[in-house]
Amino acid sequence: MHAIGFDHEQERPDQSRYITVNYKNIKPENHQWFTPKPKDAVNTIGRYDINSVMHYEAYAFAVNRAIPTMVAKNGKKNMGNEKGFSTSDVQKLNTLYSCSG
Repeated sequence: MHAIGFDHEQERPDQSRYITVNYKNIKPENHQWFTPKPKDAVNTIGRYDINSVMHYEAYAFAVNRAIPTMVAKNGKKNMGNEKGFSTSDVQKLNTLYSCSG
């Protein structure tokens, strides 16, 4: 999805409404992958999607893999998706490219 105009979900400007980032467990050189981008610098079509292929898993870039780097505010333990597009991913793609289906 990067190649067609999307950034990672955890970089969205509304990120803090959905997850808490544990920067203490992330190497400083990787903080950039968790820092919210300004509204005019990132595509924010649709709702924040913890299940997106564009969302890192909860322990991404962890210094200590026993401690998550991100915690969902809704209590969901699993984040990200390595199996394929989420329903929301497909909706976002269809919206961006004015596709039906």
